[in-house]
Amino acid sequence: MAEQVLGQDEVDLLLKSLGKEEEHEEKSLGYTKFSVDDLDHISLGTIAGLEIILEKLSRLARAKLSTLTVAINNVFKAETSLIRFEDLLTKLPVPSCINLFTISGLKGTHFLILDPRMVYSVVSVIFGGSAKPYKIEGKEFTKLELKIIRKIVDLMLQAFQESWNTILPGEIIYLETEVNPALIAPMNSKKEMFIQSHFNIEIDGIEYPMYIAIQNSSLEPVIDRLRNVSEVSDYVNYEEILKNIINNLMVDLSVSIDGGTFLIGDILEWEVGDQITLKALANKPVKVNVVGIHKMYGVLGRSGSKKAVKILKIIDYKENT
Repeated sequence: MAEQVLGQDEVDLLLKSLGKEEEHEEKSLGYTKFSVDDLDHISLGTIAGLEIILEKLSRLARAKLSTLTVAINNVFKAETSLIRFEDLLTKLPVPSCINLFTISGLKGTHFLILDPRMVYSVVSVIFGGSAKPYKIEGKEFTKLELKIIRKIVDLMLQAFQESWNTILPGEIIYLETEVNPALIAPMNSKKEMFIQSHFNIEIDGIEYPMYIAIQNSSLEPVIDRLRNVSEVSDYVNYEEILKNIINNLMVDLSVSIDGGTFLIGDILEWEVGDQITLKALANKPVKVNVVGIHKMYGVLGRSGSKKAVKILKIIDYKENT
């Protein structure tokens, strides 16, 4: 039988057709190839214990951070998701405020990440300025700003310690603060997964993000306890949670001074600069009201450039019943 030899045109046509069958089959089935590595975030809705810890953390954080400045109005949890370590780093600005910590009994290093704009705003309001966001391109933290960062981190880790211990034992240990994301890149594999919890901190009505990133694999020894809702409920101190909610409520406080009675004719003749004599004696304590209810007696004075009242007596209504 004579040997058949393909011409060049036939060879080119054959090469072009290679792989077309698989491509046609994929299209006909209506699907595309899928890789788990293509996922940026995976929702975490099954680790009930971790959600309880993070919810309590937001409440405790508000109470603790408000001791630094009353301008911090609220701290609330936004979302929790899984994120690759490399994706976590690429989203960080320079300078960053990455605070490293460990949890005793668990392996791995975890991160408390503060928005640099929040740091500048806290410094600003502490010294009487505005909470308006600042531009941060290339700006390094001063020694004063680093001290305030450490104070914020200490308060946040204290809150995390208390919330963590409602369910699990362990000590939260601060390691260091890093401002350059590139310097922590070698600490983990790029594909290492982290549980990232997103919080918002409200300062004078302006919200800034804050993140806690926990190495996912480090939770393996305690994941069963965190997932077991019935077991978790045994560890939750609901009385303490309610107490924290009540203690963090904002209420109005006012000071009332005894007035007097005046003729309408006299009032119509008053002018700017006139002195009005009240019934109250100058050395008599004033009433201090909480939500309109008389709760204390005090004396008026000054604190810096602001008016103040010094508490002299707290009324105990139980004594009168």
